[in-house]
Order: sequence, then structure tokens, then C-alpha cells
Amino acid sequence: MTPNRRFEFVRWAEQHNARIIEDDYDSEFRYAGRPIPAMAGFDENSRAVYAGSFSKIFSNSLRLGYVVVPDQLLEATRTNLIRFGAKASYMPQQALAEFINNGDFYRHLRRMRRVYGKKRKFLLDQFTQNFLEFGSFQDHQAGMQVSFHMNSRYADVEVSRRALSKGITTLALSRFCAGNSALNGLVLGFCAFSVEQLETALAGLKGELSQYG
Repeated sequence: MTPNRRFEFVRWAEQHNARIIEDDYDSEFRYAGRPIPAMAGFDENSRAVYAGSFSKIFSNSLRLGYVVVPDQLLEATRTNLIRFGAKASYMPQQALAEFINNGDFYRHLRRMRRVYGKKRKFLLDQFTQNFLEFGSFQDHQAGMQVSFHMNSRYADVEVSRRALSKGITTLALSRFCAGNSALNGLVLGFCAFSVEQLETALAGLKGELSQYG
């Protein structure tokens, strides 16, 4: 979300005496421009509870997440942790803390931005060169997935199903919509694959779109 949109959420929470659970998903992977501040960063009335995980940015095998709570919720959070017990092992937490404190974590992030950035550029270049007859995309310069908005003649659920039968995994964009605001497209991840794998998958996806009907 843009900074203005984030600020609107903070204002809404203030007006309705509400809390915002902010999962600033993939915020570490921004490939151009300055990072967009989290809502919790400019929430002067402490309405935002910031939650995150190390699964995407480091390793999902750690099974570690975190939450940054306002001061007025600190005691209640501590009470609940004591009551229900912490679910994460202390040993990886200590190792991760050392990894962060000595600067290796931030070096890891910079390295992964470079690696993912190259894959992302390849994916977007392929969209520009080979897919504009089927739809369009927006370059948000961040994240670990790209949404490709297909023309109305294509049904994203059907295209996703056909692609899966060829071993190509995509997510139908309409699955993420509610009410009458349905979008029609595909969500494609790129971080877990090599450029060669992306090239093969995109060639197969183009073939499916070309034969659609």
C-alpha cells in the first residue's frame, strides 16, 4: 500500500477506537526507491500491532515470528505468553539474535535482494516481450510475486488449472477477492526458481494461453 493509504487505515483505527494487525508482508524485498514506512512507524496513537515472520526472509524451518506491540498492550501480551506458553524454541532465537546483532542478517538481506531482483527482472522482461497480448501487469518494485492481469476472455481459475496439469503452479487472482470486486489474473512467484526454470514455465504458460478457447 502507498503511504497515503496506510495513513488512512491509521486514521480509521483512531476514529473507531480499533486496533490494526499489520503484517507488512515482503516489505524487506523492495528493489527500487526508498522503503515505505510501516503503519506502526507513524502511528502516534499506537493503534497498530506489527507482526512479522522470518520464514520468507531467512528460513521457514526456524518457525519463528515476532510481534511489536504498543506499550499499553505489553503487560497483556506478557500475561498471555505466560498463560499459553511460547511456541518457539529458545535455541534458534538465541542464534538468530546473534545473527542479527553481528550484522550478518542485514548482509543476507542485501544479497537476497540482488538474487531475487535478477529473477524478478527476468520475469517482467518476459511479460513485456511475450505476454502483453494476453493481459497486463504493474511493476510495484517490491515483493516476491507478480500479478498478471489477464484479458476478460480468459478465466483465471481455468487457466491456473490447465497450467497445473502441465506442472506449472500459479494462483488465480480471483481467489483473493471478495464480493463484486473480483479481479482476473494470475499470481506468479519467482524467488524459489532459477531463471532456467522460470523460462521453461513461462513458455508453457504462454502455450496454454495461446491455445485457450
